[in-house]
Amino acid sequence: MTELERRTFLLYVAGSAFAVLTTGNVLAATLQGKKEEQKPAGKPKDPKGGKELKPGLQDDGSFVLDPANPPKFEKRLETKKQEPNGHFLEFGKDTIIVSQSPDKKAWFAVSAICTHKGCGVVYKPDDRCFQCPCHGSKFAESGKVTKGQAKTDLTSYTATEVKSGTKTFVKISPNK
Repeated sequence: MTELERRTFLLYVAGSAFAVLTTGNVLAATLQGKKEEQKPAGKPKDPKGGKELKPGLQDDGSFVLDPANPPKFEKRLETKKQEPNGHFLEFGKDTIIVSQSPDKKAWFAVSAICTHKGCGVVYKPDDRCFQCPCHGSKFAESGKVTKGQAKTDLTSYTATEVKSGTKTFVKISPNK
């Protein structure tokens, strides 16, 4: 084999290898893109009526929370600088806390004001309860008093997860 034939052969092999690798990468990327194609996030639909919901107060008196973009909460609650592990918001005349269970399978919404002395309650995911950091009262995820100085349960609300594409919303309604 002459030097010229050898050089031509090597260029041919290198070019072929490049073409095969490039084609394989393009094909793999195309197939992966189709496999992971997701619906765009849109407006949530009411699970009962199919009506489009927007985050905020609804016509039926419920509230739709976008946990990824919660409304700004202006009120100051005494929580002894403990992390709330949830979102505080105004709902009618009540201030509530909306929290998600540690296993991400349920949402809970209860009054955020302790019935003992009026401090703000926080969610304790490790204990799966709401707790008043001021005097130690504990409440079940349903708002029922389980320990402490408080004698009255927290008002509880129905919290329903609503999916829209890749986004998650929470619809909060008064218990009936």
